[in-house]
Amino acid sequence: MLRLYSLVESYIKPGADYNHLDRDEVWSSCKIVDHPFGRQKAMLSLGLVDSFNTINCHPSDSYILDIHGMSAKDYKQKVKEYGTQQSCN
Repeated sequence: MLRLYSLVESYIKPGADYNHLDRDEVWSSCKIVDHPFGRQKAMLSLGLVDSFNTINCHPSDSYILDIHGMSAKDYKQKVKEYGTQQSCN
C-alpha cells in the first residue's frame, strides 16, 4: 500500500540527487485525477501552486490544501467543476 500511495502522490525525494528534475513536468503513471494529497498536476492547473520546484520539501499529505484552507472534498469538487485533467505520463 505504501508504494501505491507514493505513486499517487508523485513523490520525488527532495535533495541534491533529484534537484535536476523539473517537478512541474515529471509525474507518476497514475490514472487518478482528483487525488487531494501530495504533488498533483491538477494543483498546478488550478493555480493552487505556482511551481513545485520552489517548494523545498515534498508536499505530502494536505500541505497544499492547508495553505489554501481547502478540504479534500473541496479540492475534488474543484477538479470536477473545472474539468482539470492530469495526463499522468
